[in-house]
Amino acid sequence: MHFICRKKSISKFYKAIILDPNYPNFYYNLAIAQNKLNALEKAIISYGKVLRIEPDHIKGRKNLANVFYRNHRYKEALFHFDLADGAAAKSQSLECLYALERYDEMESRLQVISDLDTSNIRVAAFSAFVSHQLKKADPYPFCKNPLDFFHLSNLSDHAIDIDNFITNIINEAEDDNLVWEPDNKTTRLGYQTENTIFQAGKYCSLLEKIISNEIKSYYTEFASSDCLYMTSWPANYNLSGWFVRLIKDGHQEAHIHPDGWLSGVVYLKTLPTDSSEGAIELSLHGYDFPVIDNDYPRKIHHPNKGDIILFPSSLFHRTIPFKTDTDRCVIAFDLVPTTQNR
Repeated sequence: MHFICRKKSISKFYKAIILDPNYPNFYYNLAIAQNKLNALEKAIISYGKVLRIEPDHIKGRKNLANVFYRNHRYKEALFHFDLADGAAAKSQSLECLYALERYDEMESRLQVISDLDTSNIRVAAFSAFVSHQLKKADPYPFCKNPLDFFHLSNLSDHAIDIDNFITNIINEAEDDNLVWEPDNKTTRLGYQTENTIFQAGKYCSLLEKIISNEIKSYYTEFASSDCLYMTSWPANYNLSGWFVRLIKDGHQEAHIHPDGWLSGVVYLKTLPTDSSEGAIELSLHGYDFPVIDNDYPRKIHHPNKGDIILFPSSLFHRTIPFKTDTDRCVIAFDLVPTTQNR
């Protein structure tokens, strides 16, 4: 169905371009559709036409850079990330320099960013990983050892009948707008809602209050830690959450939450803990960063029903695929600083 819709979209955009060949967003939308169909060379050409018409088209510039990056064309990606600028692009420029083994330039740029912007979550994740790989001190002050800030609790600490509570949460979530493998997300072979799950009903709202209380406990536990992750803890923030239901062979690729500060997961339906299937792996590695030393820090947590885990948003995490013919249901969430904190 997605393939057919995207093919129709491409036909529609070609027709629009014939009517107005100088309108950049026609080429931009065409490039997005081509990219989703994995027609990467065609997408590159279309993004190039966007930028010839409108050189300051930032979304087109960033998307083109990402296409080059995924194609391991790091020199071209670096050129466009540098022009795009922005928080994510600054980190992605560093990632290109690392992939190109231009370590001196990478370290020089990283030091400048470390002095000017101390809460770029993607830079924090990259810096922690690359510092381990190159056996250098981590210059980025946000959270040098994110695995040290892992916290585990359970819904049973907050509710008496967690089976009934979880059933009601799942029912409310299933009535929300579930999307199969949503675009620009890491969910594979699974469904995901928008990040407004705490508004889905009474029980999801109660869960938000439980998470808020758990975050207070988390802060108390780590408040004395001497890193910006704790010393600059946001005074004002929002909680955003979303429901994820994976089916057999489902998983989530290693990723971080660059808009968050603290991230977490509540496990509603889990798999048996006698294997790694369906477990969460937290580590310094993600986004296909080239690995020099495979012995980087990582932790595998085999969740039980009702588990609540909390960790820095700069910590990469992924779901290990599972072969059991069942569902794995969670609510993931972020503590997102409001604008005055950033």
